[in-house]
Amino acid sequence: MFAVPFYCGVVTTLDAVGWMQFDISNTLFFVTGSALGTLCILVVYIKYSKMIQQKSGRFTKDINLVLSFLTGIVAVFTLLKFFI
Repeated sequence: MFAVPFYCGVVTTLDAVGWMQFDISNTLFFVTGSALGTLCILVVYIKYSKMIQQKSGRFTKDINLVLSFLTGIVAVFTLLKFFI
């Protein structure tokens, strides 16, 4: 899943527009909300994974490969932005 890149992007965006202050209370609220949101999404995915797998067929079997390629593209793009 894209949890880490997503939250890094969210924090970067919030900081860029001035909505994120890195004090203890804001950070705790953000981490708690992120953890609860991730937990909810994973619980829903676990609950409906059999149904999703039956309906989506081959794509579900290849989802790890697709996500790996997407994560790799994001990683390469990020590295290029760091060094260029």
